[in-house]
Parts: sequence; C-alpha cells; structure tokens
Amino acid sequence: MSLTLSRLFPGRDVSQLRRKALPLPTLRLLRFLRAAVVAGVVLTSSLVASRAHAQATTGDVVGTVVDSTGSAIPGATVELTNMDTHEKRTVVTGDSGQYTFTLLTPNRYSLVISRSGFKKSTINTFSLAAGDRARQDSTLQVGAEDQTVQVEAQAPVLQSDSSVLATTITNEATQDLPLNGRNYINLVQVVPGATEGLNNGLASGNRPDDRRQTSSVSINGQADVINNQLIDGMDNNERVIGSIGVRPSVESIQEVNVQTNTFTAEVGRSAGAIINVITKSGTNGFHGSAYEFFRNTVLDANPYKFGAVIPKPKWNQNQFGGSLGGPIQRDKTFFFGDYEGFRLVKGQNPTQTTVPTAFERSNPGNFTDNPSINRVVDPTAFDKVGLQYFNLFPLPTSTALSNNYTVAPSYAQNATTADGRVDHHFNNGDIFFVRYTYNAVSTNIGGLFPTVSAAGLSVSPGGNLGSYPGPAFSNAHQAQLDYIHSFNPNTLLELKAGYTLLHTAQDPPGFGQAVNTAFGQPNININDRTNELAPITISLGATTLGFHPPIIYLENTWQYVGTLNWNHGKHSFKFGAGVIRRQDTSTQTDSAAGTWTIATFADLLTGAFTSVSRNAILITPHNRSYEPHAFVQDDWRATSRLTLNLGVRWDYYQPY
Repeated sequence: MSLTLSRLFPGRDVSQLRRKALPLPTLRLLRFLRAAVVAGVVLTSSLVASRAHAQATTGDVVGTVVDSTGSAIPGATVELTNMDTHEKRTVVTGDSGQYTFTLLTPNRYSLVISRSGFKKSTINTFSLAAGDRARQDSTLQVGAEDQTVQVEAQAPVLQSDSSVLATTITNEATQDLPLNGRNYINLVQVVPGATEGLNNGLASGNRPDDRRQTSSVSINGQADVINNQLIDGMDNNERVIGSIGVRPSVESIQEVNVQTNTFTAEVGRSAGAIINVITKSGTNGFHGSAYEFFRNTVLDANPYKFGAVIPKPKWNQNQFGGSLGGPIQRDKTFFFGDYEGFRLVKGQNPTQTTVPTAFERSNPGNFTDNPSINRVVDPTAFDKVGLQYFNLFPLPTSTALSNNYTVAPSYAQNATTADGRVDHHFNNGDIFFVRYTYNAVSTNIGGLFPTVSAAGLSVSPGGNLGSYPGPAFSNAHQAQLDYIHSFNPNTLLELKAGYTLLHTAQDPPGFGQAVNTAFGQPNININDRTNELAPITISLGATTLGFHPPIIYLENTWQYVGTLNWNHGKHSFKFGAGVIRRQDTSTQTDSAAGTWTIATFADLLTGAFTSVSRNAILITPHNRSYEPHAFVQDDWRATSRLTLNLGVRWDYYQPY
C-alpha cells in the first residue's frame, strides 16, 4: 500500500500544501488517513497491499460516469466488448456512478455507456494488459439517446488505482525485438531492477542439471531461485534445481507481466519478482506465422588458439517454426497452436590439458624427458589397471617434446517446443480454456579425449571432469484448465487446475559399460548407477580421466486454485484459496564409483594413489510436500481521489 500527498491532491504543488496552515478538519483527516495507512501496512505485511494489478493473469476495467456538472449518474448501462472475440459484458453503474469489470483477458476493448436522457458515449478502442486496473471514466452529455459522443481512450501516465510496481513486456516486444535463441527471459532480464543473474547459476543453462536456455533473473539483487514463475497465473516453478517448468515459444506469448514490488495478496512465495507469462488465444480472424533464423560458422571470428593450429570451431544454428490461430466457431470457440524447432551444432572454446608426451607413450615407464618426474618405472612394477588408464590418454597435439593437448570439444543440442490452447465462451457468459505446453531438449557434449578401444570395449576417456560431458535431456509437459463462471455481472468465480511433469537426466559418455570390471578392477561397477569409467585426477598437470555418475531428476506438480470476485459498491472483493502438491525424485552423486587422486603419470603406472573417496546413494529419495494458501483482498475506492488496496495472505510450506 502506498499513500502520498500527491495522490490525495493530484495536479497541485505538494510543497505549498506543506507550508500552508491547513484547517483543523483537514489535519484530522490527514492524521486519520496516516493511521489507516500504518494499520494497513501492518495488516498486509505478508506480500499483500498492492496495486490493483489485481489479477496476475487478467485485468480489470473500472470507471465513474458523471454528467457535465460532475454529478454521479447511477443506473447507466456500460457495455464492454472484446474487439477480437466479440465477447460482451454489461454492468449498471452504482449509486456513486461507479462500475467495475473483472477477470478480463488482456486484449483490445471498446466501451459503450448509455442512460436515458443523455447522449450515448463510446470509447472505440483501448488496450488492457495483464494485472491492469484500467480506469475509463466518462462524462455524459444531455441529449437524445440516439446521439453518440465518441471519446478517444488515452493511456494514463500512472495507474492511480494500484500500487504494484510492474513492467509489461508486450506482444510486439516478444515478436519483434531480436532475442538470442528466441528466449523471452532475455527481455525479463532488462526490465528495471533486473539482471541476468550468475553465468554459472542453477538456472543459467550452463550447468549439467539443466541444459535448457537460461531462465535466470535476479530482481533487486535477490537470488534468481526465489522468483515466482507463472504461466497464465499458474505455478511454473521447478523446485529441485530452481529453474522453470516449461518455456512456451515466443509465438504463443501475448505478454509477460513482471511485478517487482508491493505485490497483491493474490500472489505469493516470492522475495524477488512475480514473472507471469500470458499466452495467446485465438480470435475471430485467422492469424499465422512462419520463420527461420540461422547462424553459420562463416560469420564467426577465429578463436584464440593457445598456440595450437586448430580450425575455427563449428557453429551451425537453425531455429524454425510457425503458428496458427483462429475461430472454430465464430464468437464462441477459438484455437491457437505453434511449433518451434531448434538445432545447434558447435565446437566449444578451445581447452588445453596435460597428457603424456609422445616419447612417454612410445616408451611406457620412461619419464626422463620430464624434469618434474625424471623417473623410470620397471615394467614388472606396472599395475595392470593403471596401465590401461595410461593408454587412454591421447598423443599431444603439439611437438613431440610437448605434453599439451588442445581441442575444441563438440556440442550438439536439439529442442522442440509446442503450445496449444482452446478457448470457449458459453451462452450464459461463462468462459473456459485449456492449454498445453511441451518442451523436449536433448544435448550432447563431447569429452576432450577421443574414444579408445580397450579391454574389448569402445571407451570414452573423458578428459575434463568438470564439464560433465555426455548426453542429457530435459522433457517437460504442462497442462492447465481454467473456468470462469458468472453468477451475475458483479460476482464471478474462477477455478483453475494445472499439472507439470519435468524429467531431466544426464549420462556420462558410454554409460552402461562396466569399464573398470573389464579392466579387471572389482567392486567398482557395482550397479546400474556406477556403470561408467571411474574418474581419476593426475595432480601434476591437473588432468583427469573418467566421469561423474548420471544425474536424474523427476518432478510432478499439481495445482488447484479457486477465486471468488465480488464487486459491491465502491469495493472490489476477492476471496481465494488453493494448494500445490509437489513430488520429486532426485539422484546425483559425484563419486558413486570412487574417485582417485594420483600424483604423477609414473604413479599411475604403479597404481599408487594419494587419496581415494567414494560416496554413493543407496536409496533414491522421494520428496513430497504440500503448499496451501488463502487470501482476501479488497480494492476500495474510498473517494474519487483515494483508492486503498487492502489484503491478507496466508502461505504454508510443508517440510519435505
């Protein structure tokens, strides 16, 4: 809640008001309002008082109808029309000439206001964004009802009926601005108060857990995992990693509403921002699109090569798709759908690591060419497993005396996105829609070292334990049902249900092969979670072989929400409750097959190690929790110059 003198006295010099001696009744009024504001702030300390950006998904249109003298006109008929679907709603102004429309889909609208003895007033078109509480006041002129006065709607400099700090990213922005990978999050990252977060953050797309495009946004300096991500007002949060559930194509986005402060009581669980994606619905006209965007290696600059002669890393990227929306039955049923494909093949930045020299590979055990080792190992002292590990290293890429190996590892990613939505308007004024979004992302990152034939297997040696090479996928599904029932023009009930399924997995290269068992090393590949090449690290040169065990995340989220909207006089009440049910299964260990640290290549040949550790999950955890909530909100237009946004919200986060 915010209340300032400039709101109480719009258009007047507030400094003059402070200097002048105010009448006693005015001072008492201001003291009363100050006390009311303080009480309201205490009451709404749990993410409550807000701009009547009242809905996270829909918007309101409010206004007052007066005559030429400024007197209120009760009993005037106000008809609101959706310009694209021809949906109509009608209300009658109250005793103070006020009217309110709630639960309106973001779109273009028109207004017609009529009253016996006055000329009809029309506002031909104005736009409504998600969360708006748009004010459209009207002055009726005395005259015949068949006469019409047309008024041009103008967007207000600020919304005087709300106190939420929010930014709306429009359909034009998502469609027309250049976006790397057509990722709408890039636009959220540049709204006031936002940054893109850490490059290696959990939701950055640069981690092994989730290799989808970044969903990382830091608002007002807060961590990127404490935002509340929504689609059409429903939960879109992935809780295990801290990213998002699904990512709709920008073709399906009507707008993105980003609330950064003083949220309404209707939304919660955020210390950062409320990021709400509003999806498109079909209209009475057919609209479609087709596109392809590409990037090519010939357009790229040469990389820094660390002194090695290597070719320019490949970069071939294609992103293509299309959309189509329109009527199934005019003015009644509408559809919208889209498809997007993404294909990327590239070489990563060159990486340099240490390997045995060509001399050492030709003369196993002789390290006299390396002053740091300067040692000869008797072949009779070779450890048979250590020797097989030693032979997995490739030859250096530089001169014969060098032990440097430089390569640009491969990277390939394929992604598919599909969205579908069907809306239906019933004859009694009820509205229903169903939405489905599907994401499938498959990524394969190559290891530093080439595949080697060893012990009857085709072994991928890896070469950089920190990069988590190998195949990974993230498959996500989300479905939503939304139903609005109109008891009367001033009382509406909205019911929502949603489900999200996210399955993410990352496997090391060659996973499923019991390589250590084939090498003759027992008790390493003990189950299907440890069937990979166990990792080793050579301290001299900080080079590695082997892989981390696979990472598997599986998350199910159910959500149910009900909200009753009741407009009564100068009050717009909202009562709501809901629950989120989360289930996840998570398994990740970095040393389930064991991890060895070995001082030098000579020690590797003898089987001598400086340390070894092992940490394996024996029982896969299955986490369950409930997140219920309830709220009450009242947007009270106390006077023509003062609106109070009041609310109380309760959230409970059950321990796993």
